[in-house]
Amino acid sequence: MTLPLAIQLFGPTASGKTSLAVKLAQALNGEIINADSQQVYAGLPIITAQPEEDEKQGVPHHLFGCLQPNEPLDAGKYLALATQKCEEVLARGKVPLFVGGTGMYLDVLARGISPLPTLPDEVKQQVAQQLEAQGQQALYDELKQVDATWAAAIDPADSQRTQHGLVVWQATGKKLSEWQQQPRQGALPVKWLRVALCPPRPVLRARISQRWGIMQQQGVVEEVRTVWEQFKDAPTQGVLKSIGVPELAKYFTGEWALQQAADRIETMHQQYAKRQRTWLRNNFVADVALLTGDAELALAQLQQGA
Repeated sequence: MTLPLAIQLFGPTASGKTSLAVKLAQALNGEIINADSQQVYAGLPIITAQPEEDEKQGVPHHLFGCLQPNEPLDAGKYLALATQKCEEVLARGKVPLFVGGTGMYLDVLARGISPLPTLPDEVKQQVAQQLEAQGQQALYDELKQVDATWAAAIDPADSQRTQHGLVVWQATGKKLSEWQQQPRQGALPVKWLRVALCPPRPVLRARISQRWGIMQQQGVVEEVRTVWEQFKDAPTQGVLKSIGVPELAKYFTGEWALQQAADRIETMHQQYAKRQRTWLRNNFVADVALLTGDAELALAQLQQGA
């Protein structure tokens, strides 16, 4: 049986994925499916850098802004949502084009996910409250005690994966690293074409430095204030923990000046891009690797490489 084609496009934040994805979709009769863990949320399109309507250029986009800001999302739930959208796109005779910077989501699409029992919401909430009260370092230290293998595999600053490891341990009494040794399930039955977009580091750093000014002109402060006021009683759930929200919350409460929050947001985006580059280098086996952020040139290179 010939498998249908699907594309994965991965790149660090500010690498130019949005523009390139649209060009690819137009050239390959495709529709774009989000693979970014923060862009799935409604209410914060600016701070999460979701594509604007004029950027979409008439290409259908799926799984953008589809969850409530405080709604939890893990890899299993994402896989279920993405699988449904992929089937719908294929049924229309189109090419599914998964675009994003969340490597874990792209990984489960291609390899499936380890079987896990349903994790109780109350346990997730307890661990989230523990994060809020004790901080990320304390949670990571606890994770090292209960599941050293999983702790060594993640970034110590990655609060989402730290929480996930602790939730699995507390809910099942079994290490996440042990669950992951079980055969994976749910990989999409498609033929993958993997595209990596990673401009030179100086280019990325410059783009990230410019991003705050652009976002501020677009109204990012009021956007975040509106959502934060509505959901501030659950600051570690959903998109409320996304880069930019906790930092601006400190501005809203008077703890930080706006410039201090802006500087911290830029630093965190630079660090995030570094982690994404590392993941790309170590985990993403690309069929075509692109160094340019120019969409037209990148498309030409892709067509030559494919």
